[in-house]
Parts: sequence; C-alpha cells; structure tokens
Amino acid sequence: MTAAKSVKDIHLLLKEKSVFLILYFLSFAAIYIGFIYSRALLSIGQISIASVLLLEGDLGYKLRRLWQNKMAIAFACLYLIHVIWLLGTTDFDYASEDLRIKLPLLLFPIVLATTDIFIERTFRHSLYFFVAVILS
Repeated sequence: MTAAKSVKDIHLLLKEKSVFLILYFLSFAAIYIGFIYSRALLSIGQISIASVLLLEGDLGYKLRRLWQNKMAIAFACLYLIHVIWLLGTTDFDYASEDLRIKLPLLLFPIVLATTDIFIERTFRHSLYFFVAVILS
C-alpha cells in the first residue's frame, strides 16, 4: 500500500511543470559544462534532455507544435542532410562518430520548439550560467 502511494506521489510530482523546468535546466547546465570540460558530461546532458522530453509526455501535442515551427524543422533537416550523405560513404566508423557529434542539430531544435522551458526568466538564468561556465 505504501509503494502504491509513493508511485502516485511521484506521478503527481512529475505532472508539475516546475519539476520539468528544473530537469531541463540541469540538463542544459550539464551540456554547458560538458562543452568546456567533459565530453562524457556533454553526452549525459543530451541523453537527459531527450529523456525529460519523453518523460514529460503529451507527445502528440509536441509533434503538432514541432510541425508548426518552420525554423525548428529547418534546423532538424540539417541533421537529415548528414544522414543522407551517409549513402555515399565507405568509412562508417567516422560517419557514425560524425552523426553522434552533430546530434544536437537534431535534438536542440526539437526540444526548444516543443517545450516552454525558455520563458524570459529561465532563459536569462540559462544565459548567465552559460557565460559563467565559459568564463571559469
């Protein structure tokens, strides 16, 4: 009975938008720090952003919102161009590494177009954190 209650509590907590804003901010913070100091942290940040996007749910609404944002589609197509260029390659080891490095070209437009994580206040905080990491 307590396990069922704790699962319900976790589910209710995850329905709050503030939890997702914090998770997105921490994920972007990991990416910012990973840019400078650690490739592993950069990958962890990207994986956590994708996980939070899926965990947040309402994927149908997010897909409709993505299709309405032409700029996000254009940026995501940049990644698709690299995938198409794989048809003529013979060095698939380099190609897979190149696609992994360019994954943010696909991930960031999708996340930024389908969520409301960067309202003015959180966007400003994210920029301050990014500048602090760069200057450290």
